[in-house]
Amino acid sequence: MRFEAWEPEYRRILQEFGFSRSQDEESAEELRHLLEGLPLRLEGAYAEDALSRRLRGKDALLVGMGPGLLPLPVPSPWLPRGDWVVIAADGATSACLERGTLPAVIVTDLDGKVEDEVKASAQGSLVIVHAHGDNRPALRTWVPHFRGPVIGSCAGLPGRGLLNPGGFTDGDRALFIAEEFGARRALLAAYDFVHPSREPAATRPIKRRKLATARRLVDSVARRGRLRVELLTSDLKVRPW
Repeated sequence: MRFEAWEPEYRRILQEFGFSRSQDEESAEELRHLLEGLPLRLEGAYAEDALSRRLRGKDALLVGMGPGLLPLPVPSPWLPRGDWVVIAADGATSACLERGTLPAVIVTDLDGKVEDEVKASAQGSLVIVHAHGDNRPALRTWVPHFRGPVIGSCAGLPGRGLLNPGGFTDGDRALFIAEEFGARRALLAAYDFVHPSREPAATRPIKRRKLATARRLVDSVARRGRLRVELLTSDLKVRPW
């Protein structure tokens, strides 16, 4: 997605949540510097090619952190027939590894169990690390530990080696990535846009607002129709989004 197409939505998010564009830009700049020290940093055409090779023409199982059973490992009898790859949204990486599945792609702003994301990276998962205004400490702590292929993404204007595929939370950003890099189907598993997962009471209200925005963004991808968007229900039934 070109940033010009995403920017109106980005401006809306900044206004609705009171986020700082300058802080997003500072975090993105810090991520750029941190990525320079990594052995397998991917950027520009190399990053786009790596994502296309993993996702184009594939059936993408997007794993979130909500409740419900997961059809893992893949291939699974609970999944429709297809050429499946797994995209894990941040902390969902842990659930994938526990069930014997190495995600093809991990989309993370580093607020899950990042030790498992580092482990998956070392085993070959492609990690997309996202910078936004309030995760600079996590970037400093964790980015230097990734040893597999890593791509940087940012909330604002991309450039100088970072991507902005669109999206707000890790879960809906994973869907934007599946759309942008040519997946033919996206099946959302353990996605819950109503109940914040393991969220402290003090931050639950804003988390619910974030989830509502994420759902609206998923709706926008489904309406565009560039890929088929489906939802895996808690009883492992597949239904259209």
